[in-house]
Amino acid sequence: DIKKLKDKDGYIWVDGEYYFDVNEMNKLYPLAKNTIKRYLGSGKIEGKKIMGVWLVKPHDFWEFVKGRG
Repeated sequence: DIKKLKDKDGYIWVDGEYYFDVNEMNKLYPLAKNTIKRYLGSGKIEGKKIMGVWLVKPHDFWEFVKGRG
């Protein structure tokens, strides 16, 4: 369950590294959740699926956003 990876503030940590989930990326950048998932699946956004949930390191997400600008 992904909730096991969240700290008391709701941040997701895996092996000592902070990750964004699709909901957080959706709040930070105006893309639909399904579009974000499609980009993750195609490799346009570099991420990995952990416990059935797409997770992205903040650096990788902002690289994607910068590339769109």
